[in-house]
Amino acid sequence: KAICYNHGILLDSGPYLPENAPQVSNFQITSPTTNGQYIFKDGPIGCTMQFNDVNPEDMDFLRVRLQYAATGSSNWVQFDEHDVGSINSWDWYSFNFYGSALPAGTWQIRAVVDDDMMEGISPTTVTVIIDRVAPASTVSPITPYWKTASPFTITAAASDDASGVKEVKLYYQYRPS
Repeated sequence: KAICYNHGILLDSGPYLPENAPQVSNFQITSPTTNGQYIFKDGPIGCTMQFNDVNPEDMDFLRVRLQYAATGSSNWVQFDEHDVGSINSWDWYSFNFYGSALPAGTWQIRAVVDDDMMEGISPTTVTVIIDRVAPASTVSPITPYWKTASPFTITAAASDDASGVKEVKLYYQYRPS
């Protein structure tokens, strides 16, 4: 029997028994959260995962690819890839990827592992927000600038569509003439 393996042909003198696909389990983002969410700008973003069902003969061919998709979409796009090297089942594997590899927005991220013959897709996805737009703020002008009555109102607003506004500080300086 012959099977296609790593762009070549492997001759097998005995009956070929299909192996199990390697699997990703416990896929996690290890970088700190902001307000309970994974919000990043450009990079580095730490992640970790475990593999199971790794065939010992295929350990040297193991690689992991990261993919992203919009929430609810089945259109997954690869944005990062790592050759894992030798690793045992249930060992933790950690690495960084960079937020600059993703477009701005809210994305589901998953890991896919393969051994050149079969691939396993992480059952876990992690939501990350890539936010490259600074918050916006406005203050209404004080007109006329000469105020004789007290109190008077100063109106301010702040917004950030992607990651929200954590805090607003308004400074006012009075100077007698």
